[in-house]
Amino acid sequence: MIYLTAAFSIGSVMNHSGIAGIIYSSMMGVFPSTYSNTYIFILVLTVMALHMLLGSAITTLSVAIPILLEMTQGVLNPIVIVLLGYITVNMHYILPFQHVMMMIGAGNGYYSNKVVMRYGLVLTFMLFVFIFGFYIPWWRFAGLI
Repeated sequence: MIYLTAAFSIGSVMNHSGIAGIIYSSMMGVFPSTYSNTYIFILVLTVMALHMLLGSAITTLSVAIPILLEMTQGVLNPIVIVLLGYITVNMHYILPFQHVMMMIGAGNGYYSNKVVMRYGLVLTFMLFVFIFGFYIPWWRFAGLI
């Protein structure tokens, strides 16, 4: 509970102190103005970059989701934004501390940081295959896009 409270607090502090606004204003020039595959690609890369900087999946989502919902208003369905963020932070990790389950296993000595990095890099690249090969077509079929 303490970990979750701290992770949510970091996101709230970043939003209320204006740091999230600075991130938001710097990202506005990068995003295209209309929906495209490039738009999704940039959105996923943005969440990945925030995840690399912030570390925690929960902190990343508590900062990224409000920013992305505001930035993508009228371009993408908010449900798609939340799902993309969730999928990205759960499938993207390079270091064990970026994903709680990886951190627990590495901390207990079940595998090394090197193993986590090797599999994490492959899974990070596979994330794009899953998003563009499965999720985007499914969301189009479901009428979300």
